[in-house]
Amino acid sequence: MLKLQGLYKSFHPGTVNERTALAGVDLTLNPGDFVTVIGSNGAGKSTLLGAIAGSFYVDRGRILLDGEDITYQPAYRRSGQIGRLFQDPSQGTAPNLTIEENLAIAAGRGAKRRWISSITPSQRDFFREELSLFEMGLENRLTCKVGQLSGGQRQALALLMATIRPPKLLLLDEHTAALDPAAAQKVLEMTQLVVQRGHLTALMVTHNIQAAFSVGNRTIVMGEGKILKDLTQSQRQSVSPGSLLAYYV
Repeated sequence: MLKLQGLYKSFHPGTVNERTALAGVDLTLNPGDFVTVIGSNGAGKSTLLGAIAGSFYVDRGRILLDGEDITYQPAYRRSGQIGRLFQDPSQGTAPNLTIEENLAIAAGRGAKRRWISSITPSQRDFFREELSLFEMGLENRLTCKVGQLSGGQRQALALLMATIRPPKLLLLDEHTAALDPAAAQKVLEMTQLVVQRGHLTALMVTHNIQAAFSVGNRTIVMGEGKILKDLTQSQRQSVSPGSLLAYYV
């Protein structure tokens, strides 16, 4: 379970460029929740995910993950419990390593020692099995350098890397925004498959209102660093996505 209590975050405090990015955010995610987050640019969406992941520390408030206070825990320690995908498909993967080497690194996340030079046949079989679920042919390209993959293929690999050791929380920061429509739809479908199969708890930022209302079981609308609406599955069905466009003005 994720619990956020009164999160505040300002950037460039005390200067003419001071900006309040989070203004008292309270939020609870129960195990298995898949929450989509929408709002205009500058609403605080990516800042919220960055605060949870430990990209920076909040000014005030608490972040609890399964009852553990991680508010001031460094990002590298949170990474063992939190998986994250970014908008840029090149983030989260090593382009000069092969697909299987990238997966071996991800599979060893949290271990004291990780060896990618001694990938076993059983590991390769496991990687092939997992990749085959995506139906992109990546299971037959384990020795291919990641830098040779398309954006959609690379984002699919990053998704598997983030979840190959099931995290307590999966953060998706507009992870389909940089892809062409076909690749974006494919990655979104794979995301739903991975989350449902692993019974993961996930928080997904998107500008795609249709996706926000069709994916997961809750939708949050943010604006000016606050949560303006928190819609349950039943409430989403009674609200027109078009009516939420007012929050983008």
